[in-house]
This record gives sequence, structure tokens and C-alpha cells, in this order.
Amino acid sequence: DNTDSLKVREECAVELLSKSTALLEDAKDKMDLDSNPEWTNEKIRIACRLLPDCVVPLFALLEMNGNLFATFGWGKRKRYTKKGAAALANFALSFRAFISSMRGALLCLPDDLDDKNLKAKEVAQDVGPFVESGYLPDAIAKDSIKNVIRGQGITRDRVVPFLDFVVITLDTFDVAEES
Repeated sequence: DNTDSLKVREECAVELLSKSTALLEDAKDKMDLDSNPEWTNEKIRIACRLLPDCVVPLFALLEMNGNLFATFGWGKRKRYTKKGAAALANFALSFRAFISSMRGALLCLPDDLDDKNLKAKEVAQDVGPFVESGYLPDAIAKDSIKNVIRGQGITRDRVVPFLDFVVITLDTFDVAEES
């Protein structure tokens, strides 16, 4: 039976990983992660939602599949000789670029509330309509803005080290060609 062989499994893995790499690169392009120096609160929200919804599960699957590939003899060092290892490495390196860009977005989160801080002004603009409508008194609005900014700083301080770990781990897929 030729339907379940190592070669067939490798071909399936290569096809799936190639499609996944293309989808990941397309998502990165659509989010405009690299070329946008000014991060909007909405883009930062999306980046923060991607962490539990996509980044952590993809990272876990990538690690698990990397171990499985190594079992089949398609380890990271086989990147230049085995199609499966190359496809996994390409996905891992695209994922690394995506994570590095997300990291850049999170580093834009403010430390504190000051007049020069554009993010603080954006948060204030988000809260502004509630103050103007009378639903939110001025003092509560100011406290809310401070809490949002403080929360963003705490998010940055907790998430960036994890993203650093992911990037360092994904760096191991960037194996130089042996001569």
C-alpha cells in the first residue's frame, strides 16, 4: 500500500506547511506590521488577541512538529537536504518575523501618561465621547485613562519576554548550510 509511506507523509507535510507559511505571510502583510511606525490602539488590541488565540497554539504545534520531524529524520540540520525540514524551517522563520513584528507593536505601548505620549492621547480620545455625553464624570475618565495606560505597560512587561523566548527558540531553525 503506497498511500501511507514516509515519502507520502513528507509530501503532505510540505504542502500543508507551504500553505500555512503563505497564509502567515499574508496575515503579516495585511496587518502591516513592519511598515507602520505609528501603532493604533486597534492594531495593538489585535496583536494582544493574537497571542492567546494564535501565537501560543502555533508555537506549541511548531515545537511538537519539530520534535516529530526530528523523529522521522527531518531535523533542523536537514533543512537543506530534506523537503519536510525545509518547509518546517520556512514556516518557523516566517513565524519568527511575524512574532518580531508583534513584539515591535507591544514595545510601542506607553510606560506612563504624559502629554507627549500619543497612545495616551488616543486612549483619551476613545474615552472622550463618554465624558462629553455625561455618562462618565471627568475625574473617573482621567482615572480610567491612567488605568488603561498602566494596564498596557503591564501587558508589555509580561508579554514581550515571552515573545523574546519564542523568537530565540525559532532562531534555532535558522541553521547555516553545512559545507
